[in-house]
Amino acid sequence: MVTHLDGNVLAGPLSERYGTDRTAEVGSCAECGQSGSLAQSHVYTGAGFVARCANCGAVLLTVVERPGETVVRVHALTGVDLG
Repeated sequence: MVTHLDGNVLAGPLSERYGTDRTAEVGSCAECGQSGSLAQSHVYTGAGFVARCANCGAVLLTVVERPGETVVRVHALTGVDLG
């Protein structure tokens, strides 16, 4: 059974990338329209972090940490300016 973490697990990687914790940022899912903070997303870990919409499961964003950089790719997350 695959389990998820809440979006607060993104606080560290997003702080490294943007200089501040962005998990309180509120956005919407482009697939279903659900609004909420990144902290409310369901995050799956492995080679990186995959944040999915808690309502429909669409991929909101991915975060991959590499030596010397943190790469953030926005997918179905709208209404958030991460910087």
